[in-house]
Amino acid sequence: MTFEELRAKADEDFKDPATREFWMKQVNEMLEKNPTLFQQWQKLKVPSPDAGIEYRHKEVDKGGSEVQFKHAFKYYYNVPPDYTEAVKWFRMAAEQGHSSAQGYLGQCYAKGTGVAKDEVESAKWYRRAAEQGDELAQYILGYNHEYGIGVVKDFIEAGRWYRKAAEQGHKKAQSNLKILEARINQSPPITVVQNDASPQSPSQHSRKTTIGFSETERTIFRFAKNIFFKVAKIVQMIIVTIIILIIVYLILHFMPGTDFGFWRP
Repeated sequence: MTFEELRAKADEDFKDPATREFWMKQVNEMLEKNPTLFQQWQKLKVPSPDAGIEYRHKEVDKGGSEVQFKHAFKYYYNVPPDYTEAVKWFRMAAEQGHSSAQGYLGQCYAKGTGVAKDEVESAKWYRRAAEQGDELAQYILGYNHEYGIGVVKDFIEAGRWYRKAAEQGHKKAQSNLKILEARINQSPPITVVQNDASPQSPSQHSRKTTIGFSETERTIFRFAKNIFFKVAKIVQMIIVTIIILIIVYLILHFMPGTDFGFWRP
């Protein structure tokens, strides 16, 4: 692909996660192979600050969330990148409901790129993107719930978001969903205990949800299993000893010329 074709692709809408990752990989590979394209790429992306940069920012600010997202996108993948400026424009677009900007802002908070690392804030922006149908954000939110990253660890919620992403064809979400469902199906049924003494909102209910065994239950189970096998081993040794004694007795009892006080006819 020529640089001109790449330039055209760079100006397209990057809402699809797979598309944006693919084209930025192409960009990086091309720049690595041909450093002379650096100046051209700088012109395509965000130029160095100059007398017109403030005016350009004002125009982007008026352009709506999509223009702001593309502006942030260029800063994010610039050579060298300016993550702080990218976060600024991602946030502006995200606050207007741009799902891809929300996803990128979540990624910036997750990695501490251009902003202080904050897993809770990251999960908040991933959730906003996921609620708008962003399959990558849905997968990440499911993963966060499965492992308790920035959110409460909750297999049921993890499965819900994995399923949404899987239904859109996200391969990793499909794989993780199968593994998660297998783990849940091998565990005891979910126990829900609610205090219904007075009407309450769902968030006010005292609820206990158990997925699998608790650590205390696992410890008791391991202890009981060890005792069982030790007792079984002792019983086995006793039985083997009795059998050996019986065999010795029979041999000595019927051997000619031996008399150990046993009665023989």
